Amino acid sequence: MKKVTIFLVLVFAISFTACDSFFSESWGTAREYDTSNLDVNAGNVNDWIHLAVGNPDLAAALVDKITQELKNVFNPWERAELLEAGVRLSVEASGLGTSFLTHAADILRELDDNFDVDSLEGILVNVQDDFNSGRGIDAANNLASMAMECIVIDSNGVPRFDNFYTQTANSVDVTEALIVLVLGELGDNSVEDNWNNIALLSEGLQIRDDVLSVTSNNASENTIALAAYLNLISSNPQKFGDNPFTSFFD
Repeated sequence: MKKVTIFLVLVFAISFTACDSFFSESWGTAREYDTSNLDVNAGNVNDWIHLAVGNPDLAAALVDKITQELKNVFNPWERAELLEAGVRLSVEASGLGTSFLTHAADILRELDDNFDVDSLEGILVNVQDDFNSGRGIDAANNLASMAMECIVIDSNGVPRFDNFYTQTANSVDVTEALIVLVLGELGDNSVEDNWNNIALLSEGLQIRDDVLSVTSNNASENTIALAAYLNLISSNPQKFGDNPFTSFFD
């Protein structure tokens, strides 16, 4: 495991998401919806995604609905589609959609210029503040709950996504999921601290041979989901080799 700080990985991860057209093509409608009666399924969830851009209230309601829906869906492809949509909606619900748009350009500018660490730290602190002051923690918890429906923990305590989500997931969505989960685990801890071991973020994680395993029966869903996403990118280098979080692995 390389000694790469979480701060640096988050900087590159947020700049990586700048290529996500989901946050740059359009803003969500101001129309109000009856969130108590949302009809969401694998067939129409992409339509809801577009309606939720710039509408964190709707995104949060959709995440709640998908979390419930996943418990009743037994088709693995439908589960994978719903989880992929849930990741994007969790980012929007957390407030990071707007935050990415606001700060990603600043980060890219700093990376292109002189890589001033103090300036980058200030930008990232603003992102963390946006996350913590909004629905960020709730979004991380909901994302983890959704992910658990597609995760299997083997006899060695290694959590992995099933083959269906592994095939469905793309690198940008996985990066955004990891940003949400890492910020959720950081909580009020300063992102400026010299975190250089991702396993230290969560109680009950162990790293061996670039594989994260869960060592406690009391590990939270957030911890398990974080480990599963990191194992996903480390075990699929051809698909996720450009993911900034691969920096944690040799």
